[in-house]
Amino acid sequence: MHTLSNYPVWYRVIEEKLRLSRYLHWTFVSCLAGVRKPRTEAFLAAARAVNRPPGECVLIDDSRKNCAGAQRAGMSAIWFRGAPELRAELKRLGLLARYDEQ
Repeated sequence: MHTLSNYPVWYRVIEEKLRLSRYLHWTFVSCLAGVRKPRTEAFLAAARAVNRPPGECVLIDDSRKNCAGAQRAGMSAIWFRGAPELRAELKRLGLLARYDEQ
């Protein structure tokens, strides 16, 4: 799991306080990359950063605009509205392990 974040440099403060890197990698942060979601290049650059074609990537985002940008770049996208909906979409995509269904 990786980030594709539009955060400015204060993403470092978030990391210091929450240590999100325990759960995901700060792979693509726009303030370092120079391109932001929903621009197509942001998604393509993120896919390159993890050495995967866009079609093998899934964006989970709370912005419909960002989801549409990911889809234009060839990625799957899940519009995050809450945990139950996310679980259903991950299950539909075959990305939810059986033990998580309980």
